[in-house]
Amino acid sequence: MGSPRAAIAMTVAAGALFATGGTAQALGPSGTTPFTVAEMRLGIGGLLMLALLPLVGFHARQVAQVLRHPLIWLLALTSLGFQVLYFTGVSQAGVALGALLAMGSVPVFAGLLGPVIGHRITRAWAIATAICVAGLALLSLDGIQGGSGWGVIAALAGGLSGALFVLTTKVVIEKGMPGVPANVAAYLIAGLALLPVIMLVPQDLSWIGTVGGIVLALYLGMFAMAIPNILWVTGLAGLAPGPSSTLMLTEPAVATLLGIVVLGESLAIAGIVGIVLVMVGLLLQGLALARTPDEEPIAPM
Repeated sequence: MGSPRAAIAMTVAAGALFATGGTAQALGPSGTTPFTVAEMRLGIGGLLMLALLPLVGFHARQVAQVLRHPLIWLLALTSLGFQVLYFTGVSQAGVALGALLAMGSVPVFAGLLGPVIGHRITRAWAIATAICVAGLALLSLDGIQGGSGWGVIAALAGGLSGALFVLTTKVVIEKGMPGVPANVAAYLIAGLALLPVIMLVPQDLSWIGTVGGIVLALYLGMFAMAIPNILWVTGLAGLAPGPSSTLMLTEPAVATLLGIVVLGESLAIAGIVGIVLVMVGLLLQGLALARTPDEEPIAPM
């Protein structure tokens, strides 16, 4: 891995690209559902990542090789768990509260569990994450109307699952396995596991065969999954799991800005303050990592 600044830039860019998925779905054909969109991102994203492997210095045979390691199956399980639990939380607790709890809890869980794999908690991470989470809370204030207790639990469980995915990916890299092929294998397994759900749950799938549906599926797979995942995994090799997850909170902030600029959504004063806080938190985390790269152990890649 190169400099910490390069890792920070890759991680922030990954979060920004991930954020375009919701806007792309909103601009796409009607009839899409959270589960079908998740399947497009996992399945097509995994296949496109597989095709891109030679361009980023890997080989398709490495995907088959990593399948023999138990950690890859844990990656697939946590990836699938995040998708299912996230969308369950959003549907039952409300979009704002569900997304806030799921996305905002990932860096908290990842940072707190980091010592399990040898990454100590730092004051800079704690301050930056607290500011980001406070900003997300303000950003979601208008849409938080209670929601069911089970939805809250599902969203938090989704955040825990996402954090475990981050930590497992970090362990995979530190054990010398290729991170990008490992994630390709995990997404393909998760996509296959989710496919029966798509087929068994009654829903309109006709949109998939339309021109708009094909464009949406390819966009989600390439620009909202494959490319940002390659950037994120590459950046994670030079960052600790907690700070990396905090930087990924670029995603909800950028998603909100896209909703305002592209979709014409409005934002209250509290939301504006929230975006500012998220950006301040991200800036503080980035400055801390860039100035004191030796605060956290950096894994070779």
